[in-house]
Amino acid sequence: TRFKCDWSSDVCSSDLIGGVTIELWSNNNGAPGNRISSVTSRVSGKTKGLWLLAGDFVINTSYFLIETDPNGYLSTGACGTVAGASPACAVVQGGISIVPVAGNTNQLRVNYGSGGSATNVQFLDALPATISGAVYNDQNGNGKIDSGKQSIDYLIGGGSTAVTAYRDNGDGVFSATTDTVATPATSNPDAVTGDTSAATSLSGEGQWSISGLAPGTYFVVQTGRPNNVSWGSTGAIKGGACGSGCSITVEAVDRFRVVVASGSVASGNQFLDQTGDLAISSMSDGTDVVIAGASTTYTLRITNVGNGTAASG
Repeated sequence: TRFKCDWSSDVCSSDLIGGVTIELWSNNNGAPGNRISSVTSRVSGKTKGLWLLAGDFVINTSYFLIETDPNGYLSTGACGTVAGASPACAVVQGGISIVPVAGNTNQLRVNYGSGGSATNVQFLDALPATISGAVYNDQNGNGKIDSGKQSIDYLIGGGSTAVTAYRDNGDGVFSATTDTVATPATSNPDAVTGDTSAATSLSGEGQWSISGLAPGTYFVVQTGRPNNVSWGSTGAIKGGACGSGCSITVEAVDRFRVVVASGSVASGNQFLDQTGDLAISSMSDGTDVVIAGASTTYTLRITNVGNGTAASG
């Protein structure tokens, strides 16, 4: 049985997926050895998504169940008789247990002890989600997108990573140390003609897009800026509605909290930056009138009135 679902995010539907291959493999020293048999989940009718593997299992022997993700889906979990990343779900009769395989949501290990059967074994898949947006040069530093503002070319001076998605570890608090960098994690917001560092998925200069995400909660953070100019964040503006089970929250001037469901598209999220902005004023030593041939001293005061750090040179 396969559900389009992700237990960890509580975003789940009862959509069963047909035409999915489930294989039974032998156990070779704790790893899949040889394929023994396979079955495809039913594609239509009341039994759509259901599958059955039957055969002559050997007492006191362990096996592997392996599923192949359907086209366009990614694996989010698998549940048997023992809780792992997903809750336990299978119902057994006799001496059999089905255990999740650490680090592999496409596999379950079957321990066939004294014989028996298991029902309601589930592999869980989801459609990948996408989070995208753009970065703007906030020239007046007001934290808003005003008419005429231009996207920032983030590969000026060396192609630094600009936007990173971190998967929440479950505590709801962003930490670059304890939260896991998502895969794919970053995107360089640049599409300058002839720039070989530009990501091919981007639609234009200043645009960024992070795709292939499993359902869950992510912190999307602006982590890099042009390294030939000093910049500072002035604001973040979230995109519009992104569908059922999806939400976007602005947490800081350089960070969004985004919850995505299966297949969510959370677009239109904007980061705003401003460079250091220097103002110059002068002060004399008090002698404003100077006769011919004499001199006086003026002090120039340079003040950074922008949000970025003013660099020397």
